[in-house]
Amino acid sequence: MKKTFLLAALILMSLCSLYAENFYIQNYDVKLDVAPNGKIHVDEVLDVYFTSPSHGIMRDIQDYFENDRQPWDPIVAKVTNIQATDLHSVNTDGDYTTLALGDPDKYITGNKTYRISYDYDLQYDRYEEYDELYYNIVSAAWGCNMDNVSYSVTLPFSEKVNGIWITAGDFMTSDLSNYTLSEDGRTISGSYKNLGAYQAITIRVEMEEGYYQGQVIPKDNTIFFMTLCIAIGALLLVAVILLFIKFGKDDELIIKAEFHPPFDMTPMDLGFVIDESIDYTKEVSAMLFYWADKGYISIEEKEKDDFTFRKIKDLGDDAKPSDKKLFDIIFRNGEYADAETMVANNFVGKISASVIPEEKRYFTGERALKSKTSSKMRSLSVFLMFAYTVLFGFLCSLRYLGALSLTLLLLGLFFNVIIALMASNFTSRYHVRGTAKKGLSLLPPIIISILVAIMMGATLSDVAPMLLSLVAGVVYAATIFIGTYTAMLMEKRSAYGQKVLEGTLGYRDFINLVEIDKLKLLIDEDPEIFYHTLSFAMAFGLEETWAKKFKGLYIPAPSWYVSTTPISDAYFYSRMSRRWRQTFSAQLAKSAPVSGGGGHSTFSGSSGFSGGGFSGGGGRSW
Repeated sequence: MKKTFLLAALILMSLCSLYAENFYIQNYDVKLDVAPNGKIHVDEVLDVYFTSPSHGIMRDIQDYFENDRQPWDPIVAKVTNIQATDLHSVNTDGDYTTLALGDPDKYITGNKTYRISYDYDLQYDRYEEYDELYYNIVSAAWGCNMDNVSYSVTLPFSEKVNGIWITAGDFMTSDLSNYTLSEDGRTISGSYKNLGAYQAITIRVEMEEGYYQGQVIPKDNTIFFMTLCIAIGALLLVAVILLFIKFGKDDELIIKAEFHPPFDMTPMDLGFVIDESIDYTKEVSAMLFYWADKGYISIEEKEKDDFTFRKIKDLGDDAKPSDKKLFDIIFRNGEYADAETMVANNFVGKISASVIPEEKRYFTGERALKSKTSSKMRSLSVFLMFAYTVLFGFLCSLRYLGALSLTLLLLGLFFNVIIALMASNFTSRYHVRGTAKKGLSLLPPIIISILVAIMMGATLSDVAPMLLSLVAGVVYAATIFIGTYTAMLMEKRSAYGQKVLEGTLGYRDFINLVEIDKLKLLIDEDPEIFYHTLSFAMAFGLEETWAKKFKGLYIPAPSWYVSTTPISDAYFYSRMSRRWRQTFSAQLAKSAPVSGGGGHSTFSGSSGFSGGGFSGGGGRSW
């Protein structure tokens, strides 16, 4: 950081040298009287010579500094009791208190003497090892030459002073300058001839810790609040787990093989029951084959991997509203539809806008899939996770409200949102994923949580001990990760939801696991069972598994498939359904949008450097 600051300062001074001020200072006398509490009373006398007409000078007194040791705790000085010759205005915007000396209606040339006095209070010493006075008698911000500079610095006590250094010359130099110390050891005085533009004179006095008296040091409760956040996180996590056990834990599923879809549901219904969403390719494609099997449409293969769907008749009055909306969207242009025309008609947008909301409305009231109480507890738990993020960011930075608070909040809220989205995706198909897939899907959020824990710990280590900061980061990340995933699973099924999911999974198990002997008996009862079940197998992603069951078995050609040659091969129809999905997915992919100065730290025994102290500021004409 210091190297960057030095480079920037050197570039700035090089540029500033091209714009020399229209005045120089013949004599600059500075007197500093340091009070026992560290407050400095400053008296300045400047004999200025203007080489061209000016209103006067602007005196810039720097009062805001970055803190190298604690970046989140900037050093702010109070500049008060300002008095000055021809004082026109005082501006406190930005990092400086700026005094405008002169008359906006008058111009002066030649000699002019200005007297300035003010109190400069850094409020308290920030070093635990020692106290110090580190002050720019003349700042490197002055863009004019000075013929003579004289100064005197009076300390409150002569005892407990470990070292005195005066540096003078170019910015960042450590060249020492001579000084005189009074007999009582309290007053440091000296002078310097021919100080150039953008050069500085800086004093550093190092004292024993406790030299300053009566300073009001803000109480730093960061460690206490960070420990409190750790405790709150642990308690919150326990609370969410208890809420899950009480309101969110589902009854054990009792799954028995079902030979027919439960409650006369459609493939789209069964897909929605599993994950409460509609897949644009899988479940919508399954509905096309479902309607074909029911006699509402026919399917004709135009060319390789492309199909035309012909509407034979409208759906009956007993069809669900969501089914009717989907049917009308597909055949919006008339009797025929294919992948290209469906996508061109904003197929996906229309499903999102009308079909999905209608399907959700169907599963409400008596058909609600989730318990209302568990849904409320789920929402409460997710809210608590976000509230904990805000509380964590606020309490851990209470002493340093500002950049640190914003950093913690932004990182925490981003993490919260990412984990919530991942948890939602994880839980949406929780009951149909195997143990291995569940484990693999947990790896990304675990990795993200570890990274966030490290980042939080590293950020907090600037204001608290490293070990405590890392513990706080780990507890925070673990609370959000485990708490959010637990909360997202906190949707206990209603009695209806329990029954319909058991039936859905039982029907899926039948399609996946039915043995040949049982299948032959079912074929005897229903020779077209392959076609009656194919659309549901598609919704479960089991069409090829279903077709393999019919290897070597005769099935009649379906009436809904238009072809010059009747085909009685189960594999053909499973491959056909897969080829259609691939064609439709490709069309969807084609239509998708493409996203394209001063206040530096010191260390014990150092002289500091010229221009590195506090205050000083500079001046310019106006």
